[in-house]
Amino acid sequence: NQVLNRGSLTSFTGVNDKLEVAFPGSNSRIAAQLVRSSEDQDVAMIKISVPETTPKVEPYDNYDSIKQGDTAIVMGYPETSPPIYGFSTQSATSRAKKEIPDPTVSVGNIGRLIRPRKEVAGKREIENAYGDAFQLSVPATGESNSGGPVFDDRGRVIGIFVAKGADSSISFAIPIRYGQELMSIGSSGK
Repeated sequence: NQVLNRGSLTSFTGVNDKLEVAFPGSNSRIAAQLVRSSEDQDVAMIKISVPETTPKVEPYDNYDSIKQGDTAIVMGYPETSPPIYGFSTQSATSRAKKEIPDPTVSVGNIGRLIRPRKEVAGKREIENAYGDAFQLSVPATGESNSGGPVFDDRGRVIGIFVAKGADSSISFAIPIRYGQELMSIGSSGK
């Protein structure tokens, strides 16, 4: 992993020893496993086991047809939103406070399509800081929205939110095709 620190690139290594998923409106946590992550894009696939059926969303690869001005709806947890807390009883005398997921839904549009500019020896060469991405003009997005879905106006997932630009009115998402590629690598139908 790498992080930009005061103008210089610094490397660091970390271990993810606990990964949990919480659903909106619940203070319960479900253990998750990292299945795989992409070396090229800011995306990872995790797996959870839940006892009941959960609603699913439809991924829609509109890479070749998306255009500037198309609707972009971001669902996530921007850091600037106030947290919602729930309490659970740990014992007869103590209560634990846990943050309850309460996502925001922000509507805007695709401000710009950022695509690779050239190919060298059949390999894509990316000439921008965010890779192959959508630049979004969606208010109320930012830090902590990373990994959240970006929907089109029909409720289909067209991207994955990855970053907020220096100007808070601009943010970025990667096309859903990269998430779909990650899911299909070594897929065994599970």
